[in-house]
Amino acid sequence: KSDIKMDWRITHFFSRFHYHLSEKILNEENKIEIFTKAIKQNRALKISYQKTPEIKSMFRIQPYELKEMKWKKLEFMALLAYSYDEEKEITMSLKRILWIEE
Repeated sequence: KSDIKMDWRITHFFSRFHYHLSEKILNEENKIEIFTKAIKQNRALKISYQKTPEIKSMFRIQPYELKEMKWKKLEFMALLAYSYDEEKEITMSLKRILWIEE
């Protein structure tokens, strides 16, 4: 019995494909609008987030801030939120948020 091995290029392709589909349906401007509204209304949301190319997670969150962040030399728009599922504060790249349920 052996494990199934997957070529990193396939994983990379599917990750990019998911980002592309998500961006067509819900671009960064729309995400900012939805999260800004939720922050003002103090409303929880449910999201799908691509943690790594192989891992997608669902979170129920309470967003509280949107801001530009920098990690190493990469600048990105980030969402700061409380995760009810993980029971802690989390920071997420908006680009990796695939969908939002209001």
